[in-house]
Amino acid sequence: MRIKFLFVALMVFSCSMAFSQGLDEVIVSEAPAITMKSLNSHLRLMEYALGTRLTTSQKEILINSIRKECSSMEPEERKAFLEADALVASMTTMPAKEMEIVKQILNNDYEENVRSDPTDQAAQLYTNVSNAVNSVVVSTASESFNLQSLEAYAEYLGFCRSLSGGEKKLSQTERDQLQKFLIDSFERFPLVKRRALSGFDGKWHLIRAGLQFCAKERSDSWKESLKNTVSGLATFKFQEMTLDVLIPEVLWSEIADAATETGETGLSWTASPAGLVW
Repeated sequence: MRIKFLFVALMVFSCSMAFSQGLDEVIVSEAPAITMKSLNSHLRLMEYALGTRLTTSQKEILINSIRKECSSMEPEERKAFLEADALVASMTTMPAKEMEIVKQILNNDYEENVRSDPTDQAAQLYTNVSNAVNSVVVSTASESFNLQSLEAYAEYLGFCRSLSGGEKKLSQTERDQLQKFLIDSFERFPLVKRRALSGFDGKWHLIRAGLQFCAKERSDSWKESLKNTVSGLATFKFQEMTLDVLIPEVLWSEIADAATETGETGLSWTASPAGLVW
């Protein structure tokens, strides 16, 4: 996806940001060198433009696409690519009004890329995630659950099952059954459970961040708890599972709060990310 780099915005905004853990991995060694820090900057800008957090599988699509593009860049293209770092850094202190201007510029740029090459993997990802963010699966008067949150929740369930050696990815049948279950049941969930599921794309990001960046002993304890929630399930039968198993909101909050202490956030801008969240 040929991202047009925001020279006007970059001329207006600048500051600094601390990066760590995996962000110094070299992607292209020729000067000017490209590291994972810059790939992460572009990933974060797409997340910001879309108003979501990408799932692990979505991130892999985007990162692999950008890696491929970087390998064939000329020096001037790499220099332009690296200017995304300055934009990301500037947004830690940018006023809300200017943030909205940047978001509009980004979305216009991404949409132009989609029109110019709709077959590109990153362009397709942008379109798919944009549609998912704007597709409400089920809602009540005060809470809603969109398709992007559903994808994040399905990935979360697969992750929990994989901790016991089970299949990491839900089958299409399981995923469809999950969607039907939520459509049929969401309105009957207690308010605390509906709120825990709402915006799960951001919560899943924080759960992953907490598991990655917190002390190993603490992280291992959480993983054991997550494993126990779906222990013994080769396939998910949602109608037979309790809400405490499906939506352990206290455990989610504990992990998310710990991730926030490391500098991570759900959907808002991160001042000093702890590292790459996978």
